[in-house]
Amino acid sequence: MDLKDNEIKKKFNKLDEILAIYGKDHEQLIRVLQKAQDVFGYLPEEVQAYISHKMGIPVSAVNGVVTFYSLFSTEPKGKYNVNVCLGTACYVQGAQKIYEGFKEQLGIKMEIPPRICFLPFEAAAA
Repeated sequence: MDLKDNEIKKKFNKLDEILAIYGKDHEQLIRVLQKAQDVFGYLPEEVQAYISHKMGIPVSAVNGVVTFYSLFSTEPKGKYNVNVCLGTACYVQGAQKIYEGFKEQLGIKMEIPPRICFLPFEAAAA
């Protein structure tokens, strides 16, 4: 067994500990997914299927929750994550310029759909 396999095994052992706490309580799915993402860094299909099997929930339901909530990621993320709100209130305050500035300064293409924030207008406009 190589180092990578051992690391993955440890992560699944930690996930088993988490699942032992919450059992098959379907109401705890989001909490389990949050903790699983803390362990793995994201929620790949294999982890979703494992949680589905252990909790007795259809994998489609688990994936539906993962893809519905923006706090979950199905792809590995970088060390630092930056979110730029491009909702109407933020956009009119110049958020698009910030977004474009990040793209230019970092020399990357960000094709990720923008997330809309739901702050009160006064907070968003500040």
